[in-house]
Amino acid sequence: MESYKSDSIIIDYNIDVIYSKLSDPRIFKEHLDNNIDRLPDEAREHLEKVKFEDDGISVESPMGMLKLSVCDSVAPTMVKYTAQSSPVPFGLTINLSPIDEDHTQSITELNIELPMMLRAMVGSKLSDGAKKLGEMIAKTVIDSIKIALEKQIWLTPSYQSNALVRLERYRTDLDDFYND
Repeated sequence: MESYKSDSIIIDYNIDVIYSKLSDPRIFKEHLDNNIDRLPDEAREHLEKVKFEDDGISVESPMGMLKLSVCDSVAPTMVKYTAQSSPVPFGLTINLSPIDEDHTQSITELNIELPMMLRAMVGSKLSDGAKKLGEMIAKTVIDSIKIALEKQIWLTPSYQSNALVRLERYRTDLDDFYND
């Protein structure tokens, strides 16, 4: 089985908060629902074939329904998804390591079993895909935390401002934070 890893990404949140988001596949649905207007029409059509469930993500494909399920997790350091009923066995592992109380390192790893000829043809694309997937997962976690913070009206403006400083690295500004 071949392994393709993302770059190491630093997320400015506690490892427990990040783990709780990544171990729940519904986070991707929340992120998608909040950003669907930003996507091109073609992408929206493809996303109609995706279903988010409590234990996984299902995608309607030409080969039938493909489900990516949480198959293993070690709180708070690892979440592993695996494909079920797939013509090509593959899995996705998200490894988390605490840097300090408020910073977590994330590395996403795509494991896929490919024949030798296919590996030569698509290996570089899978490597690029793993890197982009790692960035997307980090961005999704940050966005879901942002949404959760918006719902906490008891948070002081000072505390909200501190969260905004952390989110700035993901190109989020004050107007984005307070948009309905």
